[in-house]
Amino acid sequence: MVQICHLPIRYLLSKVTTFADDTRGGKKRILALDGGGIRGVFTIEILGRMEQLLREHFGRPQMVLADHFDLIAGTSTGGIIGSFLSWGEPVDSVRKLYEENTGAMFCKAPWWKLRGGLFDAKNLSVFLREFFVETDGSLSVTGTQRLKTIMLLVMRNASTGSAWPVTNHAGAKYNTRQ
Repeated sequence: MVQICHLPIRYLLSKVTTFADDTRGGKKRILALDGGGIRGVFTIEILGRMEQLLREHFGRPQMVLADHFDLIAGTSTGGIIGSFLSWGEPVDSVRKLYEENTGAMFCKAPWWKLRGGLFDAKNLSVFLREFFVETDGSLSVTGTQRLKTIMLLVMRNASTGSAWPVTNHAGAKYNTRQ
């Protein structure tokens, strides 16, 4: 699987500049991650290789994907992965979180609750609320300074089926405080 990505990632890395002399101007780097439930482990493996190659390319052994991408977006399991990455977690840490919490994140909903989604959100909600906290232990919100890059999550409103984009970008249309 990593070999499939080997050549395209190397090619892409040959096209980027170093941070010290970044001349991209208005260009932004966006990482978009799709859903797929437990198949997110495949995404994590590809991201791990990408992070490794970026570290080698820039000579920064502690570099994380949030250091390279201006915006990380995701839906479903891609949104969960993207949230961890936006938080500044290295891919190895995200892999470990997935391995240790698969049962909580992908607990099938009973058939009579399938209208709200395939998975029971209770355990996942508890897990995410415990992970995403401020340094004082309070629940984190989208405006937190702990996020290392702009994050965009696209969710589905279970009652209407409409898409709900949620971002921490202060200039986003619905993020202005009244």
